[in-house]
Amino acid sequence: RYDAEASAAMTDQDVIWNERTRTFDRIQKERNLDRVIASGTVAGIPDEVSLADPAGLALMYRQKVADAHHPHEAMVQANKAVATLKAVRAAYTRQGRDSGRIPDRVLAGMAIIEQAAQRLAADPNRRDPRAIAEADRALRSHGYRDLNHAIDQIGGQIESLKSPPASKTAP
Repeated sequence: RYDAEASAAMTDQDVIWNERTRTFDRIQKERNLDRVIASGTVAGIPDEVSLADPAGLALMYRQKVADAHHPHEAMVQANKAVATLKAVRAAYTRQGRDSGRIPDRVLAGMAIIEQAAQRLAADPNRRDPRAIAEADRALRSHGYRDLNHAIDQIGGQIESLKSPPASKTAP
């Protein structure tokens, strides 16, 4: 809960005051990220749900990539960041929010990460070193120093998903 890898958007536990017992109880709850992604499409979830802490979510993915013990593990974590960014942006679009435009270079980095993750998923051991090497070369050809540099840029896009009131787009 107080670790860089424990984003408020991902937490599924909370502490509430139980008036009857006059104690604090730990409860299970639906993750904020899941509520955002399901907003407007699932009964019982409001049409507009904001990401609890975009900066914390971005930091969580940066930390997971940086702390990975193996390159394939880092790539899988980076792919989760890409998937999360895409899912939240799609939810915000359904809500009528303007999420801005992702720069072409970041889109290219995201595509490289997704392709590498697909290749890793196709490998029985999920460790295809050629997929990692080719992704590293492709990232460098787009101006990234390494995967950490790419995830910093992707994290910046997650951070940009602040939670202002929805600005409805014109029909």
